[in-house]
Amino acid sequence: MYYPPQSYRTGKILLISLSFYLFWIALEVGTCIPLRSQYADGKKWPDLVFGIIATIFLCAGLLPPYWELVHRNGRVLGINFIFLAMDSTGAVFSMAAMCIGTFDTMGMNLYALMIAMELGLFVSQGIWMLRFRNEELVVNKVEKSDVTEVEEKVLNDKEDLNDVQSLT
Repeated sequence: MYYPPQSYRTGKILLISLSFYLFWIALEVGTCIPLRSQYADGKKWPDLVFGIIATIFLCAGLLPPYWELVHRNGRVLGINFIFLAMDSTGAVFSMAAMCIGTFDTMGMNLYALMIAMELGLFVSQGIWMLRFRNEELVVNKVEKSDVTEVEEKVLNDKEDLNDVQSLT
């Protein structure tokens, strides 16, 4: 809840967090208890509904980085690629476990979508690095050479000043 441009008081953060958790606890209790009898009767639609909702929320969580890609020339900012690689690895191993054990179509779709969306972020960052890395290296060399030239001028000016001072 703390982000440098905006800072909230501790009480407000606690109130928002508590409200958030209470809402989701109430939602879970309010849906699990009534649907327990449906599931006990052999109906599978409650599982399917929650699988679809989970898929929508997880994919919606990966949409903001794609919005950033559109607005930043294909560059991904604010993503920890180590975490993304671990998450993708988890999805791959979960898919493999489903192939060995009981096969769940909804779970398989979820993992496949997550891998595809995360792979899109990796590919986009790779393309961005190939496109702009050379330009960035050139800019860095120019900036470093400019700094070196300025430093040399300052040193030469200091030497000239020392020479003038030693003459007086």
